[in-house]
Amino acid sequence: MTSPFRLDFPNTGRAFAARVAETAELRSVLTALELFPPRPTVVVVGGAAGLDATDMDRLRPLFASGIAPVMEKYGAVGVDGGTLAGVMQLFG
Repeated sequence: MTSPFRLDFPNTGRAFAARVAETAELRSVLTALELFPPRPTVVVVGGAAGLDATDMDRLRPLFASGIAPVMEKYGAVGVDGGTLAGVMQLFG
């Protein structure tokens, strides 16, 4: 596991992250990131290859006006694949 590090997103905020190589590291990563259960969690996964700019524009309000405010209200944690593409980019 890498030590937790901060990701800064232009105009959208920041998040803390860590890289893991083995699933056995997940418990220690959660502790290092101070993510103690139970905690509401939203997981976003999927490929980004099929999304074009029109698709991204259509989905952006779902994340900005729907998912993000609800997560903030309930103190939810977001988990995604960590790429800067497609829905994971919107989620970040």
